Amino acid sequence: MDGSSGLNSIYGINVIVAVGSVDGLAGAAACVRNARDTDVQLVFTQAFQVNTIDISKWPPESNVGFIDLGVNNEGPTPNRQLTVDFVKRIYEMGHKISFIADEHGKTAWKDVLEECGHSKEELSIRPKNRGEKYGSSCAILMKAFGESVDAHTKALLRDGNQGDQMNFDTPFGRIFNNAIKSNMSDPTRRPYIVRCMAQQEIPDVKIQGWMDEYAEMEVNLPLILASREDIGNEISVYNGSIGRHDATAVFRDAYKMSSIVVLNGTNVFLGGRLQMGISIATNRKDLNVLEIIQKAGITSGGMAAKANFAMEDKELAIDVIRAAAAHL
Repeated sequence: MDGSSGLNSIYGINVIVAVGSVDGLAGAAACVRNARDTDVQLVFTQAFQVNTIDISKWPPESNVGFIDLGVNNEGPTPNRQLTVDFVKRIYEMGHKISFIADEHGKTAWKDVLEECGHSKEELSIRPKNRGEKYGSSCAILMKAFGESVDAHTKALLRDGNQGDQMNFDTPFGRIFNNAIKSNMSDPTRRPYIVRCMAQQEIPDVKIQGWMDEYAEMEVNLPLILASREDIGNEISVYNGSIGRHDATAVFRDAYKMSSIVVLNGTNVFLGGRLQMGISIATNRKDLNVLEIIQKAGITSGGMAAKANFAMEDKELAIDVIRAAAAHL
């Protein structure tokens, strides 16, 4: 895919459906900056929430782009039908999916598109498998755009890619991460931040205020890290109920001590809503914690590297992860 084809796809976009991660936010901002329609409709969601999106509010015959949106894997039996139904509704209402910039698995998307009577060949930017070449949705967009975009766009995509590697110590990464993490349930923040940072490098007063709220979470980080309990087999348990925290920052620093991290008392999405639960995450590439936990019959969501589940399933989840880790 050359840069001109990728940019042509972005230029005519009407709707962007993105995950609200730093990777998704930075990718969306880069697309907004290069779109013909400066009032691109922005929809932020997660794979297990696409059934709640009101497609009737989209402009007629919209060109739609997905950023960082994987095929749904939520539940004890991953419910990919949720994604299939969403894609079918888009086509049935007269819209066109122009690109899918997602690194969570190209085969899963290929199968969904074909089930809906379409193919990946219709896409100007296609989903990839996560790896060294494509570690994020921003890395996919970077390759698709080529060298023809301006320095601001390149910086957005560079920092978004770093954010997906849990490095938020970059100019845009810090803005997106801190402003969102201080109140992840505020639906107004992500569209506002994306539109603002698509055009400027420095946060405005409102965004700076949201970033300042993140300071409390930074204070709690060392306290949570100090709560570490080593339970063997490269597994450490941390107490997130100490106070408001950035779970991603906890995992990033906790990996310096062990490869598998259990975070108690953290906010997780389960059953379509945010609630107090547990996350188990790993930086081991050979360990798919979500798949392992789901096969044990535990209702969970997340991704290969991190699974979210209810508090009462803690002991069983740790046991099956410990057994799996010991045999790999």
